[in-house]
Amino acid sequence: MSNMNHAIYRDVQSLAPVIEEFKAKTAVTVSGRLSGVCGFDGFIDTFVRLLSPPSMAEFGPKVAAAAGVAASYPVRHLGDKFGGNGPLFVAALYDIYSGQIDATYIGAMGRGEVLPIFQAALGGKTKRLYTLAAAAQTTCLEFTDGKIMLNDMAACGEVTWQGLLASVGQTALDSELKVAAYISAVNWGKLPQVGAPAKLLGYEGVPNDHYLWLTGQAGRILRGEVVADIELYRNTSRESVKTAKK
Repeated sequence: MSNMNHAIYRDVQSLAPVIEEFKAKTAVTVSGRLSGVCGFDGFIDTFVRLLSPPSMAEFGPKVAAAAGVAASYPVRHLGDKFGGNGPLFVAALYDIYSGQIDATYIGAMGRGEVLPIFQAALGGKTKRLYTLAAAAQTTCLEFTDGKIMLNDMAACGEVTWQGLLASVGQTALDSELKVAAYISAVNWGKLPQVGAPAKLLGYEGVPNDHYLWLTGQAGRILRGEVVADIELYRNTSRESVKTAKK
């Protein structure tokens, strides 16, 4: 196994040079303004800082020693933030492209309506927001040497194809996909109704991994390898895609 360098960044400011380097390495030249769709999870993260003991190395033995009785530890509640791989990804996408990109986010951001925490974080960074389920909850226990995340993912089971159609509508979804230059689908491992045999994009004959193929084709379009086609998402048979002229 090759050696890897690791670094711990304790605040956003220390990440500034890394972010600029990442922007430079991922910069692409595209004609016009990119538009796409991202989904499908959503979490509300509650951050709690352990004061004593401050480290995981100390916390573990104390918890083990308290087994069978009880224990109490002082903490500081640091507040709630929007979370989930999808919401964080679409926000980062907007920042990487300095706002010169359009994204519609479809995800678990509140039952019936988008919760204020997501509206405040993503409303100004997306073209549209559609919520199809309640947000999942994570309690993040922060230590000086790491973090423990306690996930209540019961709401993740509400993310289904039927729920997506009910929230977005077939016509609106078709309109979004027809103009999408990219489709980003993340955090599938935490969405139990998405993988086989229950399928989100594997509906009515669409292969369950079609989103992965589309994501790959979107990358090829951005690199200028193949021609952009608004009907690409319908290519469920994976027929050859027209190669772009060099």
